[in-house]
Amino acid sequence: MQNTIEFKQSILVTIKQRKSIRTYQPIPISSDKRKTLQQAIGIPGNNLFRFAWFEQKSRNGLAERIGTYGVIKGAQTFVVGVLRKDAEGGKDAAIQFGYEFEQIILKATELGLGTCWLGGIFNAATFAKGIDLQQNEKIVMLSPVGIPSEKKHLISKLTSRAANSNTRKPWQKLFYESEIGFPLSKEAAGKFAPALEMVRLAPSAVNSQPWRVIRSENGFHFYAAATNYFALGKERFLRYNDMGIAMAHFELACKDLGLAGEWIFEKQLDDGDEPNLEYIRSWKTGD
Repeated sequence: MQNTIEFKQSILVTIKQRKSIRTYQPIPISSDKRKTLQQAIGIPGNNLFRFAWFEQKSRNGLAERIGTYGVIKGAQTFVVGVLRKDAEGGKDAAIQFGYEFEQIILKATELGLGTCWLGGIFNAATFAKGIDLQQNEKIVMLSPVGIPSEKKHLISKLTSRAANSNTRKPWQKLFYESEIGFPLSKEAAGKFAPALEMVRLAPSAVNSQPWRVIRSENGFHFYAAATNYFALGKERFLRYNDMGIAMAHFELACKDLGLAGEWIFEKQLDDGDEPNLEYIRSWKTGD
C-alpha cells in the first residue's frame, strides 16, 4: 500500500477539517478544482476497482433524481466507487479501496469542497449509465463533491443524528499497549500520538469505528473489531473499507510528521490471539 495523491496542506489539518456534508449549494465546482480531482481519481490503483466522475447538469431536484433518497441535497457532482463483482467478498480489495477512496475525499477537503461517504443510501442504477458501468462491475460506494451549504435540510440533520457522526470513541477504547485491556496513553504513544489521533477521527459506516490498534516494540498492529452495520448489507466489505480509511489516515499522518515506516503482514499475529478481533496489518516503524 502506498499513498498516490499529493497533498499541499498538512494532512493533520485536512483530517480535522473534514466532516460529512449532506447539503450543497447548487452551483458547479470551478474548473481547476474539477481538473485536480479528476486527476486524483484517475490515478492507477488496484485493477479490482476504479473510481469514476459523475456529473449531473440539472440544477433542480438533483438529489431525488439521482437516487440518494433526499439524504443529499444540491450536489451536482459525485465520485463513484466501482468494484469488480468477483472481488466483492475480498478483504484485500476492500481495504485498498477504502485506503484510496479516502485519499480522494481528503484531497477534496483540501480544496475546500464538501464530501460524504455513502455506502448504502443510494440507487446505483441511476449512476450506472453516467459512468459506463460494465456487466462485471458493481457500484459499492460514492460521495457527493461540491460547495457546502450553510443551511442543513431536515433529512440531513436526522441522518447525521442517526449515524451519531459527531462523536468518536475515546482513546482508551481504541489504542492499547502490548495487548487488549491495557490502554495506551497519549503520553506513552509519544511522537505517534498525533497519527493515532488521526485514526480516531477517521470516518466509518454508521460511525462504527471498527479499528483497534495495539502497539508493540517494533510498531503498531491494526485489528478490526466485530461491528453492527444494521441493514446496510455489504457488512464484510464495509468493515474492511473502514480499516483502509483508518490506515490511510495513519500512514499519511506519519508521513506528514516525518515518521518512517511501512505496512507489513505478520503471519504470527493472524492466529486469533485477540478474541473478537481480526488482524489486518502492521505498521513497522523505521529506524
